[in-house]
Amino acid sequence: MPEQNRAASAGYATGQLARALAAAVSAGTEADRERALRKLRRWEDVVSGMADATLTVGSRTPVADTPAWVTLEVAHGGFATGRYLAEVPLSEDEAARVACLPDDVPGRNGRERLNLWYLGDAGQAELLDALRRGHYRVEVPEDAALPVVALLLDKGHPEQALDLVAELRPLMHRLRLTPRFEPVTRPSDSAVRVTSVDEAAAALRAVRVPAQIAAMRDTLRVWDPLYDRLVALWCRTVDGELPSLEKGTVRGGWPCRTWPADWAAARAGWLADFAGTCRTHTPSGRQTSPKSNFAILCRALESCPQGSDALTAREVGRIRRALASTLSRRGAPDTEQRGGWRTAQAATVTAPTNAALAAVLAGRLDRYPAESGLPSLEVATAAVSDTETTATIPSGTPMPDRLVRKAARALEAPADELVDLGVIPSGETLALVLPQLTSRLLSAAIEDPVVARLHEQTYTAFRRRRSLLLLNLEHQVRFSELPWVDALARATHPSRAPPRPHSASCARPRCSRSPRSRTPCCRIRWCPS
Repeated sequence: MPEQNRAASAGYATGQLARALAAAVSAGTEADRERALRKLRRWEDVVSGMADATLTVGSRTPVADTPAWVTLEVAHGGFATGRYLAEVPLSEDEAARVACLPDDVPGRNGRERLNLWYLGDAGQAELLDALRRGHYRVEVPEDAALPVVALLLDKGHPEQALDLVAELRPLMHRLRLTPRFEPVTRPSDSAVRVTSVDEAAAALRAVRVPAQIAAMRDTLRVWDPLYDRLVALWCRTVDGELPSLEKGTVRGGWPCRTWPADWAAARAGWLADFAGTCRTHTPSGRQTSPKSNFAILCRALESCPQGSDALTAREVGRIRRALASTLSRRGAPDTEQRGGWRTAQAATVTAPTNAALAAVLAGRLDRYPAESGLPSLEVATAAVSDTETTATIPSGTPMPDRLVRKAARALEAPADELVDLGVIPSGETLALVLPQLTSRLLSAAIEDPVVARLHEQTYTAFRRRRSLLLLNLEHQVRFSELPWVDALARATHPSRAPPRPHSASCARPRCSRSPRSRTPCCRIRWCPS
């Protein structure tokens, strides 16, 4: 019996959707929430597409009515979402160009009108000028489609150009088929980089102060000084020696025995400051836990506006133990012991955070072209200069190794040097940079430098495509299956070009002889032209 085709189960996608929803609900920062919402949207598209049968997960053409060469958005695990990566809104420059197009340019929307305009004489001239100057950037493989059409027409291959346009025409209203017109810095032949300067700078700007560290700094800067004032306020009510702990036993005098004349005013001032601080800063566990010394002393202070009449003996005992605990550990207020402790804490608070230093390092990377790399690691390892100092970052502050490693991912150097530096720590990372070398090797065989440069960028963009989940022995889309790559290969290397499928417009009749024959006219279902 023939083996039945397997189909992907929606259970995995449903589970990923549930996890993405939980992550979006529990996200802390705005950046984390946006990232979680993007992931949630992708899995919603996957689940809904599988439910209404518009997605066939496991096929090399998972999206209905979509050719295999279209670059798809792919979620974790190889699940296509149904979106096209080349289907993007018009940029500001593109919208301005569409607004200036003649009225006779056809098209059902701005994207189609712009793509069709680039098929005209003026559009082709602009594309050829950008190709010859190297003033373009291919982000997804589809960006090279219309530039290939312009090259084919310029080199005298109108038939291949028309065939390519016929292949692209059904999707011209959706896909961006032209590159970004901006300069791209090309590394040397042996240099590679893990990521671009722009991506490394974005990773640095995403560094945040951890919530625990932020709470600690808030405590040291805001709550501890308020706590010292509270302790000093209660110490003024102690009769005799201040309480202390000796082997778990409280020794010394008792609070609530003496009441200075200005104590009521000092109490009211502290409570007002405490209420104002609570409105601007979130209290931590030290302030909210009922058993904490802060909470015990604060509740007692609220209960005795004029004296200790409202306090029970048990509550006075708690005040005495709280005072003994804090005075034994940190010393009495206005003493050298407690002052030294607070000075050490202040040094911790005033030290620059990794997030602040990451912003400084990201500013350094902004001096280089966005799609280029770093020429030297000294850009990242140099200490903070006089021009980079801020109110919280003094001159000479060294860059933490963690931030240097993030910036080093944009370093341009030979692969073996990046391995020695730890920038390429694994085979997975090495696989990310190999297309940069492979694209140069493949394009080195092309004599025309303009075609070679376009081929190199197109191949690199193609290797960034995420693989699909495939079943039933299907294979991923190959680079040569892109229509514009195939057309360009036929024009630049006619002898190496693979045979073209026989079409209804071919003048040659189909041959009935064996397909194994070496005679060109005897290729069954193939056009020998």
